[in-house]
Amino acid sequence: MRNPLHHRIEHAGNNEAGPTTVEQLERMKRLGVILVPTSAWIYLGNGDAKNPFWRELNGAEEAISVKEAIRGYTIDGAYSGFEEKKKGSTEPGKLADLIVLSSDPLTVPPDQIKNIQVLMTILDGRIDWRKNI
Repeated sequence: MRNPLHHRIEHAGNNEAGPTTVEQLERMKRLGVILVPTSAWIYLGNGDAKNPFWRELNGAEEAISVKEAIRGYTIDGAYSGFEEKKKGSTEPGKLADLIVLSSDPLTVPPDQIKNIQVLMTILDGRIDWRKNI
């Protein structure tokens, strides 16, 4: 059950206060707390923190799917900020906030996801930024 108050823990999983335990994760899930990780902490010092699709593989048991990662940055991210009615998915009436990528993260080999580049950002239906190619 989702918490209607959208309680969040920012920078979840950054391990500065020590690793998050299974018991803590289970309690947060039971309470409906939204964990908001920061991608830079996942691989701090290992590359460009601006690419949310890059992931450090610590073993299959710790990895999430590409679809789960995309959902976390889109509709789930919008929900956590009380913006799910206007952002997070491509539906009529919502803002057209999109990115155009150099490759499809759902089809490239997992070890190539880190090489995907953002080519364009579109905010409210207008091009906000375009990479010079």
